[in-house]
This record gives sequence, structure tokens and C-alpha cells, in this order.
Amino acid sequence: MSFFEFNFAFQIFSLAAFPFGDWLVVDWLYGY
Repeated sequence: MSFFEFNFAFQIFSLAAFPFGDWLVVDWLYGY
């Protein structure tokens, strides 16, 4: 499993558990 695959899976888990807890990573991934 690559870093990006792991990060994506972690994103899903984190966003599912804490809807606003991972916005910095979302910002990094999507460039918002």
C-alpha cells in the first residue's frame, strides 16, 4: 500500500469519524 493509498483510506476514516477534524489534510490534497 502506497503512502497516498494509506492517506486516502485515513482521510475516509477521519472524515467519517470527525467531519471537520481533517480539513488541513483536505486543504493539502485538493488545494482549497
